[in-house]
Amino acid sequence: MIYYDSATINGVITRLKARGLITSHKDPLDPRQREIDLTEKGRRIADDAIGTVGEISSETYSLLGQQEFRMPAEILKKVIRR
Repeated sequence: MIYYDSATINGVITRLKARGLITSHKDPLDPRQREIDLTEKGRRIADDAIGTVGEISSETYSLLGQQEFRMPAEILKKVIRR
């Protein structure tokens, strides 16, 4: 979904594990795969980040009317669908 190659994603996973934000273990159904889970610390940070993004978005778009708010998303959809 994020289009990282395996070398890049492995580096990301290694750094997140080193910070105690995720755990990983072999997938019981496919030993070639690994399952990644957030730790409690990782969940807290993710939840805080989601809240912060919501606050920033609310502040950024507070001056726009509903139609103006929807316009950038509609424009991006058109560009993506071309």
